[in-house]
Amino acid sequence: STYFQFNTEKHTVSMKPAFKLLPSFQSNYCIQFKKGLFKMFLEESERQFGTGHNLAYNFIREYSRYGIGNYPVYYYPRALGIITLPELILSPKFYFQKTTQVYLVEEAGFFEFEFLGHVFGIPTSREYNLVEGNYLRKSQLAKRRTFYPPMRITKITDIDLMLKCIH
Repeated sequence: STYFQFNTEKHTVSMKPAFKLLPSFQSNYCIQFKKGLFKMFLEESERQFGTGHNLAYNFIREYSRYGIGNYPVYYYPRALGIITLPELILSPKFYFQKTTQVYLVEEAGFFEFEFLGHVFGIPTSREYNLVEGNYLRKSQLAKRRTFYPPMRITKITDIDLMLKCIH
């Protein structure tokens, strides 16, 4: 990793000097991160369901490849701690289906998934704003015991990267 040092023996993650707290770095890194999440969605939906080339996802391709548009990514901070196994850090598992994590919400226009202990929600419709409020209410209700309310991330430090559950 360019920005983080993973020590699997001590179960620690630390920031490298390349990781900066400057606002411009934080927002640019967040944009790269968000684009990566959308790209993972396309790849996994194609791999698992054969739907990644769906024309309805053209806006996701435009955003993840070329930076066209600005779509929200919601992050759900954990209210309770999590134990991360070293093998999941070395070989991350992408929890893409609701059946694997009961608190993931299925809602038209949005998709939720868990990756490295973090839960994210992304729009799957260009007109996401029509269902955004309903999605957020439904999702927050499903997660009320184990997660804080969702945050729309704008800088990378909005995410509890170290899973310390500080809110």
